[in-house]
Amino acid sequence: MSTNEPGESVERVIDAVDRRGRGELNRRRFLQLGAAIAAGTVATSQLGPIQRLLGGSTANTGDATKDGIVVVVYLDGGNDGMNTLVPIADNRYYDLRRTLAVAPEATLPIDTAYGMHPSLSFLHQKWGEGTLAFVRGVGYAPPNLSHFSSVDYWNAGQGATASSMQSTPQSGWLGRWIDTRGGTNLFQSATIGNQVPIMMRGVRTSSLLIPLVPAALLGATDADLNERWVSSALRTIAATPTGTGVFGDTIAHRTVRALDAAPGVATVWNNAITGTPIGRQLLMAANLINAGVGTRVVSVGFDGFDTHASQAVTHQNLLKDLDAAVAGFFQRLDPTYTNRVTLMTFSEFGRRGAANDSNGTDHGTSSVGMVLGQNVAGGLHGEDPGLVKLDSSGNPGVTVDFRRVYATMISGWLKSDAVQVIGAPHEPLALFRAGPGEVAAPAEPVGLVTSSAVTNPSSSPP
Repeated sequence: MSTNEPGESVERVIDAVDRRGRGELNRRRFLQLGAAIAAGTVATSQLGPIQRLLGGSTANTGDATKDGIVVVVYLDGGNDGMNTLVPIADNRYYDLRRTLAVAPEATLPIDTAYGMHPSLSFLHQKWGEGTLAFVRGVGYAPPNLSHFSSVDYWNAGQGATASSMQSTPQSGWLGRWIDTRGGTNLFQSATIGNQVPIMMRGVRTSSLLIPLVPAALLGATDADLNERWVSSALRTIAATPTGTGVFGDTIAHRTVRALDAAPGVATVWNNAITGTPIGRQLLMAANLINAGVGTRVVSVGFDGFDTHASQAVTHQNLLKDLDAAVAGFFQRLDPTYTNRVTLMTFSEFGRRGAANDSNGTDHGTSSVGMVLGQNVAGGLHGEDPGLVKLDSSGNPGVTVDFRRVYATMISGWLKSDAVQVIGAPHEPLALFRAGPGEVAAPAEPVGLVTSSAVTNPSSSPP
């Protein structure tokens, strides 16, 4: 095989790689890599020092000391808000949930009306410190109990209107926010997982995709001649006019963008290879933020919350993993970013008021969202819809339009025009004690009731 450096013709590169036949790095692998990297699926699945991409400096990346950073955790499937923030003083909850109800004495107490699921020990600690907020009754109306439609609404930041149900949305709220930012920083927006959700796609931009494990290493290192040649060939293809119009230009742009990003995420997988999937994702998110490359929004996902059957143990384990993952994230996060990062959760809907015959719960409407961070105004936000007035399907109502949460994050934390991003005004919630990068007055510790002060309101304890 020739030892010439990259710069030879595409055909010669393919032939040389094919003759060498090094495992999967053959003609077929070359074409697979080319297709994947053009689609953005290998965009940041690489290793290599960040300084190589940024010229030895993180300057001019938009990483200002007062730039807010948002980490969004999607609880895929419909998290049971009632068994997350348990209404321990509501007899109706115990009547409807039967054996699925969490007994008051089993909850982590916060006041006489609510307790937290016993799996949420770290989040309970943050509640006591005054830095965890629950948003009650969050959702959209009119309800749609389809996973696909509901998550589209949440991702896009649009309501369930007739026009929005006609087609799949083409952009999401955080993607459109990145559109408003402009610039060329590849690391402003990152998705950790298997695919970029609509939430992270803008009209003109799309989030980088970082898979859970270092997969293809193309473009991250110049140690292997084959990889240098393949990388060079892809750049040559992307730079050569093909006459294919907008589609070809898009692929070319994404190819170069992916190759440029490849060396820039060396630290993302550091000490984040083992553990639960959500734990790895959040450790990787912390590593990326700690790298100081101007990351402003990060999206992660955690599935399994569609608990139609045998919910008690499943939900307990899900919340335990979530709690441990969030704890790991904040423990890994560099103190430099502590007052600049806010973590929020969302789920496409909650669960039905009553338990079903399979010891689970069916698709519901409103749920609870959690917002956590040093400058968060901890406490209960939004009105509890209660369980007295249920709809025809047995679901509680919606008291907080989810776009109010988005408007709060955009205007209060990302310091941008929420109307420009969402497309309509929505009254923000009072979720922050201070802005990003500001030193807020110490949060007021929340007085926690003792378990002995909580009694089961039900005449027949669950």
